[in-house]
Amino acid sequence: MHGGNILKSINTNETQILHDELYHYSLVHDAKSANQLTSPLKSFILFFLDNDNIVELKNKTFDIPQSNFVFCSSFSDFKIVKMGRALLSGSKQDSPGTFCKMMTLEQAKVVKKPWGREYWLSGEDHIFSFKHILLNQGFQTSLQYHNHKIETNLIFSGQADFIFNSNEHKFPQEESQVDIEQVKIETPTSIHINNGIVHRIKALSDLSLFEVSTPELDDVIRLSDDSSRISGRIEDEHK
Repeated sequence: MHGGNILKSINTNETQILHDELYHYSLVHDAKSANQLTSPLKSFILFFLDNDNIVELKNKTFDIPQSNFVFCSSFSDFKIVKMGRALLSGSKQDSPGTFCKMMTLEQAKVVKKPWGREYWLSGEDHIFSFKHILLNQGFQTSLQYHNHKIETNLIFSGQADFIFNSNEHKFPQEESQVDIEQVKIETPTSIHINNGIVHRIKALSDLSLFEVSTPELDDVIRLSDDSSRISGRIEDEHK
């Protein structure tokens, strides 16, 4: 435990479940594992980390390259035939609407940050959230926590420091209540962050990470920020 945050080293050559309570999040390594994990989910996103992937949708076969993804409201009429590594996120709750679409990263909503950018693969109004986050070398996120949001991050590539509150005080009102410590992250590493827990990530090199969370995307309390951003949603980042 690091200030209430849970860090775990990940082997990307094995199928591993990163979280399976409020939402599902796993690294899958082959088609058999992906089909087994996806089948109980009511809606899901499957993000392909490697090339040479084949899926079937309504008896039609599609080749899907690296960094593309499938976003579906149900598992019916969908089957993974062949794949390398992929990230699977989803929910066992019913999804509003019926859809199944294959998308490129460029089709996702982009949120521009002072430190890099976020791709919101699930959009803004889904029952879970999946983001691909790119953090530029030498920059860091806010020192922050969330009142309600719970998230699991996979720090996939790059070098980073993870900064946390060593006294594990939840929901601090100001930065002076935080005892800062940091630990170097060896990628790939998963970090599970509950609500009220202080955290920050600093990129020692260009950093690629994937975050799956509950849907409260504007729920961020910034205790410190290098760009003096206030808490909550920053509308200019969404233009």
